[in-house]
Amino acid sequence: MDKLVSLLIHLIAISLSGYTGSAQAIFYDIGVTQLHWITSQDFTNYLGFGFASPGPQVFSLATFMGYRFAGWSGALVGTLGIYTMPVVLAVAVGRYLQTWIKKARTKYFIKSVSLAAAGVLFAISLKIINANHISIIYALIAVSAAIAINKRVSPLLIILAGLGIGLFLH
Repeated sequence: MDKLVSLLIHLIAISLSGYTGSAQAIFYDIGVTQLHWITSQDFTNYLGFGFASPGPQVFSLATFMGYRFAGWSGALVGTLGIYTMPVVLAVAVGRYLQTWIKKARTKYFIKSVSLAAAGVLFAISLKIINANHISIIYALIAVSAAIAINKRVSPLLIILAGLGIGLFLH
């Protein structure tokens, strides 16, 4: 039971403090580095699956991390923990958000936070690459996928191509 309470508290904290890509860095730091809930390879696999599935990958990270840490009850608590605060905050501030977003200072704040999140995401990407000894072929696949996304290639085709290349390489 203590494991589940700890999981819930940590995931609620992650959901409160993580903004866009920075949540991934916090997940890595807490789940892999500090508490050793999962390995670096597990994190990479879960993150990859999260990117391949619809919706924000942090939600699937919470579920997978919870499952790996404490089984099905951990998956349920992980999912509940990551969703609780965003729902509570959305309900609490929903009516005030529209007027706040229209202010010029808010737009600069959002851009600043987005840039900071991108920097944190880049830093965690470097950690993952170093921890998993990513080869040049995988880096080329990632760059190719990024170029394909920018060229407006269907994400389904990109996923299928990645699957085919991965199967061919193994």
